[in-house]
Amino acid sequence: MIRKRAGCSRASRQDKTTAPKGTGAFTPDALAVGPRHLEIGGEQVASFAVTGFPREVYPGWLQPLLTYPGRVDVSVHIEPIDPVTAATRLKRQLAKLESGRRYTEQKGRLLDPHVEAATEDAYELSSRVARGEGKLYRLGLYLTVHAASPEELADEVAAVRSLAASLLLDAKPTSYRSLQGWVTCLPMGLDLIRMRRTFDTAALSATFPFTSPDLPPSDPTSVAAPTGVLYGYNIGSQGLVHWDRFALDNHNSVVLGQPGIHLLPRLRRLLGPAHRRHPAGPHS
Repeated sequence: MIRKRAGCSRASRQDKTTAPKGTGAFTPDALAVGPRHLEIGGEQVASFAVTGFPREVYPGWLQPLLTYPGRVDVSVHIEPIDPVTAATRLKRQLAKLESGRRYTEQKGRLLDPHVEAATEDAYELSSRVARGEGKLYRLGLYLTVHAASPEELADEVAAVRSLAASLLLDAKPTSYRSLQGWVTCLPMGLDLIRMRRTFDTAALSATFPFTSPDLPPSDPTSVAAPTGVLYGYNIGSQGLVHWDRFALDNHNSVVLGQPGIHLLPRLRRLLGPAHRRHPAGPHS
């Protein structure tokens, strides 16, 4: 019994000593928390929450932030709103706007153009939600800027905030919540800042970065689905690369790789549906 207990305790000690090695591979070496920035393993990090958005957005309006030459993490958190809750909130918002307009008219004051625009948008959005043409979502947009030194971080932060201001975005630093801001931008699905804005379906669909100068223009006269394979990101422009080799006059291509790697499975994934149309495969 004594030997058995000793063996169990020895095994438990080995588990305790080996467990941190596996879990520590994904954690930084050191973490220093400041009021407005973090020092993570010798790297300076600052996070921001976008609190102001433009009134109207166009498809791919976040592309300038995604193609920024420096290292910037852009995190988008989306939470759908129940249609009943959305209708109740819109009705309450319309009541506030209408009461404000009537009070201004009774006092003989000039109408605020911002209130007028907000009222028109609320009426239009309420009608679309009532007809089922759109839904409401809570969207949180957060940015994390990386730099090697505090001086470089200050320059990068100024450049990113200027770029955000040119897009009519108001980026506020997550003061005294720098750690929560950094965790929010990690690919973990956690929104610890909870600074969100209401978006409708049209505005939310324009937020997704599915536009790129490297993508071929769509044919407005065709209703067929686009053909080709999405290869990934362009190293130079950080844009998406979508290419259909069988739409060209010459279907041949050359793929180079290191000896020992299996190119045939990768070629089949790259060819996609076109590989099924051409049974000869990559040797055609």
